[in-house]
Amino acid sequence: MSLANTTAYTGQTWLVLLAAGQGARLRAAGLPGSKQFLTLGGCPLYWHSALTAAHVARLRGIVFVLPEDDLAERGAEIASLAERFHLGLPFACVAGSPRLRQESVAAGLAALPPDCD
Repeated sequence: MSLANTTAYTGQTWLVLLAAGQGARLRAAGLPGSKQFLTLGGCPLYWHSALTAAHVARLRGIVFVLPEDDLAERGAEIASLAERFHLGLPFACVAGSPRLRQESVAAGLAALPPDCD
């Protein structure tokens, strides 16, 4: 894309935020859980990524890809965080794969709105 075309952009850009990892490397280091759910300043690490991304002017929404076993709990957590910290974007929560990152990416891409580029 040339610089001349950037001002004409009218598409829908969404972020697929992968947070479905199992934390194998963290557990191997002797720590419990998955790193994306560790807290910093009272919020899980994945939430800091979402808040940072929310400042991108062209971003129109976020799809959170979460562990299937924790989907309901983490989805409720995200709804609460979005209200408390004013995410300011629509979002969706979908289950990722417990086995392969590629399957989690595919689940996130499948959840994007039809008008998303």
